[in-house]
Amino acid sequence: MTKLTISCTPEQADKIRAFLRYLDGASVTEQSNAAAHWQATPSQPVTVPVARAVHGLTLTMHTDASCKGNPGPTGMAIIVHEGDMATQGFGWSGGTGYNHAAELSAVLSALNLAAIRQAEHVIIVTDSDYVHLKSRDWYGRWIEGRLPAIANPQLWNAMFRMKHDLELAGVDVSIQCVRAHTGHVLNERADRLAGMACKRQGELIEE
Repeated sequence: MTKLTISCTPEQADKIRAFLRYLDGASVTEQSNAAAHWQATPSQPVTVPVARAVHGLTLTMHTDASCKGNPGPTGMAIIVHEGDMATQGFGWSGGTGYNHAAELSAVLSALNLAAIRQAEHVIIVTDSDYVHLKSRDWYGRWIEGRLPAIANPQLWNAMFRMKHDLELAGVDVSIQCVRAHTGHVLNERADRLAGMACKRQGELIEE
């Protein structure tokens, strides 16, 4: 049995332990990737390594974010549905930031999670028109090195780089949009988790 030794802060250790419970039987490689701290925040646009996709695995993730004050305390959330597995939710805080940055952080984190799970088909559902439309309009320009002067350039670059790396690894990535607060069950769940994370700074929330 391989033993993992990870150097991190106590807060990161709590996050890692929580997510490793979700992996439950994943390979050592996947666990090492998870330990890379997959939850991005407005001030920390982290990414994880990308491995070859596992054939046939579909991952659907609903993302949302909360910001009290804009700028103010931020919270992000992802609701995960893997194949036929029941959904699981993660919420985490991101310190002080803006709403658009928090929404971007949630989508970037979903891309990180897709890389860890080595999904072949990835569907990310956001209720942010800004993230949905700009990710569609700017992705091709980013590939060509023509990204315009924009807010949150580190987050956009990290998000586009993860999407591109996943696609190069054989992953089909789709970023879709739903209207917020219209009764969509998983979007409402993500909204509630993000709100909880916003209020509970420094915690990782699982359900």
